[in-house]
Amino acid sequence: MEPFYLRLTENIVEAVTADLGKILQEIGEEQIYAAALVTDSDCITLFLAVNTLEYLEENGDPEGEEKWFPDEWGYSDGPGSSLEKISRLLYEHNQALSCGDDTEEDQEAHHQMFFEAVISALARLKEQKAFGANTGNVTCFLSISDDERAEELENRSAERLNPPELAEAFLKRFQ
Repeated sequence: MEPFYLRLTENIVEAVTADLGKILQEIGEEQIYAAALVTDSDCITLFLAVNTLEYLEENGDPEGEEKWFPDEWGYSDGPGSSLEKISRLLYEHNQALSCGDDTEEDQEAHHQMFFEAVISALARLKEQKAFGANTGNVTCFLSISDDERAEELENRSAERLNPPELAEAFLKRFQ
């Protein structure tokens, strides 16, 4: 893997840990059930979305599809967050790549390395119990906000990041 993406995993872990500290204070005693890192189809932005059972019950249908849509969730990193700084790095890296003679295959290879770096970061965060005492019951996944590949990426990442029972429930979310 390219050195940029190896460092990116560590940078994401550090950024999410910092941003999550603020979110955990805001959440208080609420129980997190899902956390996602969300990017765009160009892989130049990254944000953290977290939802709790309590927020879902107050603002949606606990059995509805919005349960799994990060854009509908109650908590995320905000302006000035550490992940916003990561997004700037991603944008600059993308601009540097655009100056070259990258083919579509090269671009896809970079996207796959990016996805792998983000999934690896989420795996480390789960290992470190970053989402609190209930981390083992938190469904984590990577999503793309504006891409037809979103569901496939969400499923693939959820299978890798979660225990079988959580992954299976997530895979059945639209049935």
